[in-house]
Amino acid sequence: MNSPRLSVLALTIASLMASAAQPALAADLMPPPEEIEQAPVVPAPLGLKGDVQVSGGAYAVDNGYSDRAFVALQGSLYEDGGFGVHVDTSYVQREEHAAFFAAGVSYAITPSTRLKLMAGSSSENDGILPELYLNGSATVDFGSQAGVVFIPEVIYRSYRNGVEEVQGQATVNKYFAPLQDGSYLVGSVTGSVNYVTPGDNVGWEAAASLMRVRPRYMSVGIGGVVGSSAYDNELGLASIGVRNDYAGIRPSASMYLSPDVEVFVRGEYLWTDFYDQAGGFAGIKYTF
Repeated sequence: MNSPRLSVLALTIASLMASAAQPALAADLMPPPEEIEQAPVVPAPLGLKGDVQVSGGAYAVDNGYSDRAFVALQGSLYEDGGFGVHVDTSYVQREEHAAFFAAGVSYAITPSTRLKLMAGSSSENDGILPELYLNGSATVDFGSQAGVVFIPEVIYRSYRNGVEEVQGQATVNKYFAPLQDGSYLVGSVTGSVNYVTPGDNVGWEAAASLMRVRPRYMSVGIGGVVGSSAYDNELGLASIGVRNDYAGIRPSASMYLSPDVEVFVRGEYLWTDFYDQAGGFAGIKYTF
């Protein structure tokens, strides 16, 4: 059988893992509803605060490709001096089965800017999760009057099959003025470009979403994505460049069970040149 080398935008299982184990489309995806209300750049002035999130999902894939499923656990802890500690772990079932773990730190260098570094690895697998994962990002809050949060990222992944990826990504979240009922709209736009070797392949993705939020009660939203993944396909002793264009829709919703506990769900239907993918994920988040 042909053995495709994964690309930066290899179509994977869940946005939840986008920043960690997988190229942009999986973890790649728009942030779940609970992430729209950004954690403050500087934590509360006294004590510790943070959050823990558990989620799981499944995706059905046609045309003979493997179905996908995952479970994930993520957590963050902030102290009043501006330091943060972050953990991201998951287990994936698809063409191969493997676990992923990443950890990192962050620091608020100003009241409006937080820098974050993450590093991770995975259990033995050939190409679904990276052997080495590095992520550097910044969160820049332009203040309540502007209502804009800007998040640039640079991500590096290397796989045991010899593939390396470098991804540049930027997200802009816009918080609009409250409506008469106290709810408000949040728009989000994300763009990424990925460079994959061997083969000098370049992929890209653009995603957008709009969500209506009722603070500490519920939110509903809809998102969309378009992009193109690129990779080399090994055919005997030769490598042939392959490109797979795709587009998809992503409805989402969340609800607070209490002031500190939120449940969320997001669906996805993805059309690609090679296959269609349908599924979603759900989870619960505790903030303290």
